Amino acid sequence: MTPFDAVSMRICAREQHGSRISTLYRAACVLAPPIVLLLLLAVYTATATAAVLLLGFLALAYVNYFLGGRDVLYPAFTFTAIWGIVAAVYCFCPIEIDPLGWRTITIFLGGGVCFSLGSLLGNRSFFPLGHRVRKNVKDEYQDNPQARLLLLTYVILIVPLFVYDTARIAGGISFSPMFLVNLRMAILASFREGATLYSSKLVSTGPMIAVLTLWVLIMEEKRRWAIVLCSLCAVVLSLLGTGRTTLMQMLCGSLCLLMLRKKDRSLRKTGVPLSIATLGVIVLMTAISLATKLETQGSNELEVATNMTTAYIAGPLAAFNYAVYHPEEFKGQPAATFEEVLTPMSHLGIIRYTPPTAFDEPVSVPFPTNVYTCFKPYYEDFSVVGCLAAFVLFGFVEGLLYYAAVRGSYIAVFFFAYLSYALMFSTFDDAYHLLTRYLYVLAYAFTYFYLLKRLRFKQ
Repeated sequence: MTPFDAVSMRICAREQHGSRISTLYRAACVLAPPIVLLLLLAVYTATATAAVLLLGFLALAYVNYFLGGRDVLYPAFTFTAIWGIVAAVYCFCPIEIDPLGWRTITIFLGGGVCFSLGSLLGNRSFFPLGHRVRKNVKDEYQDNPQARLLLLTYVILIVPLFVYDTARIAGGISFSPMFLVNLRMAILASFREGATLYSSKLVSTGPMIAVLTLWVLIMEEKRRWAIVLCSLCAVVLSLLGTGRTTLMQMLCGSLCLLMLRKKDRSLRKTGVPLSIATLGVIVLMTAISLATKLETQGSNELEVATNMTTAYIAGPLAAFNYAVYHPEEFKGQPAATFEEVLTPMSHLGIIRYTPPTAFDEPVSVPFPTNVYTCFKPYYEDFSVVGCLAAFVLFGFVEGLLYYAAVRGSYIAVFFFAYLSYALMFSTFDDAYHLLTRYLYVLAYAFTYFYLLKRLRFKQ
C-alpha cells in the first residue's frame, strides 16, 4: 500500500456545517471589527482602495472556507486567501508603490467572486460513473514500479544533456556567484532574439518532465530514495533554467499532493505548516533574486533582494492597475489568450497574426515591472465581462478536479497538482492560458497512466 493510497480509500470533502445563512452570520460577526478598523484606516490614509481589497478577499476567503467544508485545498478558498495575503503585503509594502483605483478593485474582487461561484458549481458530481471512489485493489495495471523507474531513468539521463546545453549558452559552467546572473542574461538575450536555446525538445522539456515524474513518484512510489533522487534532478534542472516558474510549480504541486494525504485539512490542523511553507517560498524567491539578478550583486544585496521580492509580490497589482488606467499604451498589443493557437495557424498561412513578445513591456509603478497578475490577458482581450466569465470557467474546472481528486481519482489528483501553480501564483502572472503546456501534460498523463502502466519487462 503506497503512501498515497489513502486518497483512493476515503472521501475527504466535508459536508457543509450549518446553513449558508449561519455561515454568513458567522462571517459578519468575525469580520465586523476589522471592517470598522480598515474603513477608519482607509478614510485617513492613501490606501483606501487597498484596505477595501484586503477586506473583500478576507470576507470571500472566510465564506469559501465554510462552503468548502473547512478544507484549505478547496480552490475558491485557496484563491481568495492568497489574494488576501498579497493585498496585505500591498497595504504594508515597505517601498513606494502606486495606489489602486476603484475600477481595478472592482475587477479584482469581481474575479474573486466569479472564481468562487465557478468552484461552487464545479464541486459536485456531474459524471457519477467517473467520480466513484475507487476500491483499494492493487492489480497489475494499478501498480507498475517498472514504469516509474523508466521515467526516473529518463529524468536522470536528461540532466547531463541539459547541463551541456547550459554550458553552451553561458560559455561554460562555473561555481562563481555571477554564474547564474550571466546565465540568466544569456537566456533572456536568446529569447529576445528568437534563438533556439536547447538542442532538442527532449532537453527543453526536461525540467517539466522531471517535475511531473516527481509528482507521480509522490503519488505512488514507496521507495523514498527514488523520490529524493527525482527531487534533486528537478531542482537542478529548474535552477539551471534560472526562472522561478518550474521550481515554484514543483513546490506547489508537491505541497498539494502531500496535503491530499491528510484526513483533516482544516486551518486548525494545517495553519502552522502552511504558514511555514509560505514563508519558505518567500525566502526562496528572495534567494533566487539574490542569485540571478545583477542588481543584487552589491554591498547591500540582501536589502535589494528583499525589496525585489516585495515588489514581485505587490507590484503586479499596481501594474495591472496601470494597464486599466492607461489603455492607450496597450491598445496595439496582439491577443495573448489564444497566442499558442493563433501562432501556428499564422505560420500555416490560415490567418494573419503577429504573436506578442516573449516578455511584456515594463511599466513604472514607480519601480519597473512587467508582470500584471492573471487578469491582464483576459481583460485586454475580452474586456471586463469576458475577463470575469473566464474566471467563472477557471473556478469551475478547479472545482471539478478538486471534487474528483478528494474522492480518489488519480488522474484528477495529477491535474489538480498541475493547476496548483496557476491557482497559487494567480496574483503574479497567468498560467491558465498556456495551452502548449496542457498538451505536454496530457501527453505525459496518457503515456504514463494508459501506456506505461500496462507495459511489463521480463525480469
